[in-house]
Amino acid sequence: MAQLTLDLDADTASKVRRAAEREGLSQDEWVSQLIKVRLAAVWPDSVVRLAGTWPDFEAESVRQRGEKDTPRETL
Repeated sequence: MAQLTLDLDADTASKVRRAAEREGLSQDEWVSQLIKVRLAAVWPDSVVRLAGTWPDFEAESVRQRGEKDTPRETL
């Protein structure tokens, strides 16, 4: 397992300690879980590269065509 050293100001270190205590975790476990959550929320590079590849697409231009929308299901 890799080790990581963090330099935190006193206020941030205190907040980390208190947050870990509230959740019943060690500070190492708390920070590790936070990192895992943040990394899991990152889009894959293949998706990020798609951003902006359709520069001429604007929702308003689609709406102006006046085409009927698909009927919605009722509950």
